Amino acid sequence: MRATLLLMLALAGATAEYPLTITADRDLVATAAIAGANVLFLIDTGSNASVIDQAYCAKRNLATKAGRGSTTGIHGERQGLVLLAEHLAIVGVGSGWNDFLVVDLGRRNRGSEHAVVGLLGADYLLARKAVVDLGRLVLTIPD
Repeated sequence: MRATLLLMLALAGATAEYPLTITADRDLVATAAIAGANVLFLIDTGSNASVIDQAYCAKRNLATKAGRGSTTGIHGERQGLVLLAEHLAIVGVGSGWNDFLVVDLGRRNRGSEHAVVGLLGADYLLARKAVVDLGRLVLTIPD
């Protein structure tokens, strides 16, 4: 009985840990998989919203939809809101998250040794109660 209770308590506090990497460009990234292919997501605590690359969406024929209003893109330009309109099956960090703004990450990725398909912003990190542990280079997400 006591062993069962301890197991239940341990499972209730279960967390998933994902390794983080600091690239040569000093970016904090995590690896995930989309449609069986490994991709990189930038971990960006300074961004209000999570984004996915416009070219990546076009290449994968992912549906997008116009939103109301506008936003400032990653390089400071204003753009109309474009949202991911379909479920994106991500395995690993970002699993189950679909609230992505669609932005052009081409200039951000140009010349970068580590191109990213998107970034996970404060919206994702707060909703998941994620902990970024820079000492261990781990992203911890409670289940």
